[in-house]
Amino acid sequence: MRLSPRLRRVLALALLLSPAAVTRAQDAPPSLTAYTPTLTFGTGLINAPVAWVSPEHGDLWVAASARGFNQGSLTPRPNGSIWDLTMTADAHLFGRVSLGGSIYSTNNQQVGAHASVLIYRQQPDLKWLPSLAVGVRNVGASARQDRYVTGVRRVVDALPASQRAAKGIINGSPSFYGVATREFTWDKAALGVTVGYGTGLFKNSGGMDSVYNQNGTLTPGLFMGARLAMPLSKTSKMSLVMENDGWDWNAGVVITAGHVTFGLMATELEETKGIPPSEPLANWTKTNLILGYNGSIPDIIRGSRQRAEAVELELEARRLRREVQQRDQRMRELSAQIARARLRADAESTAQRTALEKALEQEREAARRAADRLQKVKPGTKPPEIL
Repeated sequence: MRLSPRLRRVLALALLLSPAAVTRAQDAPPSLTAYTPTLTFGTGLINAPVAWVSPEHGDLWVAASARGFNQGSLTPRPNGSIWDLTMTADAHLFGRVSLGGSIYSTNNQQVGAHASVLIYRQQPDLKWLPSLAVGVRNVGASARQDRYVTGVRRVVDALPASQRAAKGIINGSPSFYGVATREFTWDKAALGVTVGYGTGLFKNSGGMDSVYNQNGTLTPGLFMGARLAMPLSKTSKMSLVMENDGWDWNAGVVITAGHVTFGLMATELEETKGIPPSEPLANWTKTNLILGYNGSIPDIIRGSRQRAEAVELELEARRLRREVQQRDQRMRELSAQIARARLRADAESTAQRTALEKALEQEREAARRAADRLQKVKPGTKPPEIL
């Protein structure tokens, strides 16, 4: 599978950001209540959103998801498949807002923004009142975008030319939703239960119900899910996820180790296990992968500033070492001249010796100041010997 130059640039940017984000303490255990990237639209379950925003200002998620689709075109075939990639980025700000964007599909390459606002965060003293959030997905993308984010190709593959004008307008840009999530936490586990309702991509099939899949739909627009998170070690956790995203039943397992997240999901579990040759995209169980990275924007900025300061201090330390060496050489020369002047007993040599001794003392004092500054710039450095 070949990636376009645009997708390669996005992936390269994500890889560059990832090492820079490793500035938090590596032995800090991942929060059991922290959610991970979805397949397409920021943090949540598998496809469904949750009422959760990171309490840490500036948290950032970047992810790439791969959906197991068909080979050659978007019409599924029994033999062979390709991984269709989607890139996402999601920033959480002020403990209340998340903002992000997605580049849809290796083939589609449209861009859609998404956002959510946490209206209320659950409190320990109110046992049954959940967190509440509202959000929007697929802002600015094609009106014919479908839940697989394959764009207009979905309509082309699903409908004959005579029906495309009357059907296929899914009106999923934008898609609004409201969602409630309740977390139950214990020492070694956390259970999150989510229910919500949405418009657009959550319920609109563009008149293509026969090929868009109704088997897993409970009530149009309604979605729900649950996640059980358990620690694996001091720096890792495992999450078991189950959801109905408004169209299908999906399940998966997500492993978080430090800042890295890997997930394996199966979607459309209620459908046939093989790929029916007569059905486009929908109505067969698919395998999905996701690889994500979580960092902190303030930590990235702070780390960049600290690295710049460290470079400046190293340059100053080198300059001070050279200065100490040069002054040491000058003091040696002055000492030699004083010794020669002492061999001559005339008045002129006495005056010269006095001037040289004064110059030597000045050099010693300047060398001491440079050595003291070097100690402050590079603590623990062995101080140079001053003659």
